[in-house]
Amino acid sequence: MTDQTFNYTPDHICEKMINYLNLDSEKSYCEPFSGNHNIFKLLPKNKEYYEIQEGKDFFQCDKKYDIIITNPPYKDFHTNRKNMLIDCLNKCFEVANEKCVFLVNHNMLNSLTPIRLEKWKEKKWGITDVCIINIPKWYGRYYILTFEKNKKSMVNWLK
Repeated sequence: MTDQTFNYTPDHICEKMINYLNLDSEKSYCEPFSGNHNIFKLLPKNKEYYEIQEGKDFFQCDKKYDIIITNPPYKDFHTNRKNMLIDCLNKCFEVANEKCVFLVNHNMLNSLTPIRLEKWKEKKWGITDVCIINIPKWYGRYYILTFEKNKKSMVNWLK
């Protein structure tokens, strides 16, 4: 394992994000990359988290949840490989029944290529909401991206 610095999602950003999402307490929730649990602790009662630093590896998850909410890691915990966004999204789409919500920066948006968006569309996933949020601690704008299964994407692309 390599030595890494972790930038956990600030409490007040998690609160804004959860308030914005207006969550249904009857659904099941998963926070797959929980860090210091700032998002997880705000989720409704039917919830579970994964955190590789605690030995709970989401990539080994074989359960299903209605909704996934997370700030995906930028680096792989074990290898220090950068930009894990696509691996994280693919696993979340595999595990979620209804919805996936991701907090990402503008650099990660560059990973949303037409080819990837088309593949996710074939699996019935579409972007249904984009909310821009400022996080000065992290030097700028971030995006709360909501993907929903069996819903038309609000984003268009050309291949």
